[in-house]
Amino acid sequence: MDCYVYFKTPQAQAAQVLQEQALWQQAIAAQLGCQGKLQRRPEIRDGLQTWMEVYRDVPPDFPARLSALLASQSLPLLNSVPRHQELFVDC
Repeated sequence: MDCYVYFKTPQAQAAQVLQEQALWQQAIAAQLGCQGKLQRRPEIRDGLQTWMEVYRDVPPDFPARLSALLASQSLPLLNSVPRHQELFVDC
């Protein structure tokens, strides 16, 4: 099962996203034992960038654990934007 998390931020906050993501990915690796991948849509719509975190081969409870971990972190931008989590399975 794979977990996809997407969120949008103003283009002007791209540097802050990258900075917080570096800390966020370290926390995930240390606390959840998972390595994530960060992607971004190439286009900007209405001044917003869409970002995607991808986590491969995770357990069903991963989204809840991920949300709980984020709430415990001091990451102002990532904690302030709506994040959408979805699970997918291979066919």
